[in-house]
Amino acid sequence: DKIVLFGRSEWTTGYTITARIGIVAWSKPRHIAGLLFKWNPHDQGDGTHLPATWSTGLGVYHSDHGLRLQYGVNVTVNEQGQEVGVTTLAERHYSRWRYWAWVAKYNKTWPGASFRRTRIFPHQHPLAQLPAGRQYRWRLVVRPDEHRLTVWPADRPEPRPQLVAPAPPGLLDGGSVGLLSYRAALRLYEFDVTVG
Repeated sequence: DKIVLFGRSEWTTGYTITARIGIVAWSKPRHIAGLLFKWNPHDQGDGTHLPATWSTGLGVYHSDHGLRLQYGVNVTVNEQGQEVGVTTLAERHYSRWRYWAWVAKYNKTWPGASFRRTRIFPHQHPLAQLPAGRQYRWRLVVRPDEHRLTVWPADRPEPRPQLVAPAPPGLLDGGSVGLLSYRAALRLYEFDVTVG
């Protein structure tokens, strides 16, 4: 789990993050890559351990779901292994045909399969929704009335936003922005924040 942060903890809303990210490799079957906004520091703990509780907004690609816009507020993992405190604003497959083609070819638990239930992992096959070995542009708009996420190959024209969340809840007042790489090897080529 690697995080690179920019900006200040006092940043609130009304900006656009634009980044160019190279996906080098996925290192585990369950992985996440993308942008953070309104990042709040982890609790400091007692000096003997780092608490796992986290709070931030995310505009990410998640291997289990595809693209997601979500908030996490004081997120913890319960006894069943489920995250508690996550609010998903919008999600959809990055590539629906890649998702279903991968499930059809490699996973026998049809439909609603999860990458965690199979022996063939998405980083080992070109049918992963966001294939490694490519550069992608990311645009995340964070406004009080709307959040939008767009992800596309860097050598192609920008499409319409894949995810739009109108009237997002004010779950976090502010925080830094940045890049998240969870079980992934990434290269960050560009990262810009514009106000307005």
